[in-house]
Amino acid sequence: MERNTIQRKVILEGIASLCHATVDEIFDYSKKFIPNLSFSTVYRNLVVLEDEKLIRRIPNKRCKDIFESTCKPMHDHFVCTKCGRFIDYGNGKHHHKVVDKMGNLVIESTKISYGICEDCLKKGAL
Repeated sequence: MERNTIQRKVILEGIASLCHATVDEIFDYSKKFIPNLSFSTVYRNLVVLEDEKLIRRIPNKRCKDIFESTCKPMHDHFVCTKCGRFIDYGNGKHHHKVVDKMGNLVIESTKISYGICEDCLKKGAL
């Protein structure tokens, strides 16, 4: 395990506070507490935190990769194609250690659905 630094602590706090955050959002949050922090330091620490399974990266086609804490169990996501809102859904029960139809052991899985969120639908955004 890598050593725990003040940068990692602030980055983890940022991810927990922001729930779903891009690298840019995590950087902006962290700069409030560590003004001389560089973008490359944030990115490098995200890789370490992901390797240590403290955070998970959620690639998606709507925007940059999203990061979230692994404190919550694996779950599915919904991304609004109108406003960009990123919403958790599902209870996570079906996401761990199952053998698929081909006999492969799936360690974890997640699904990302894209569409229009309830708020945008109410505003008539189709």
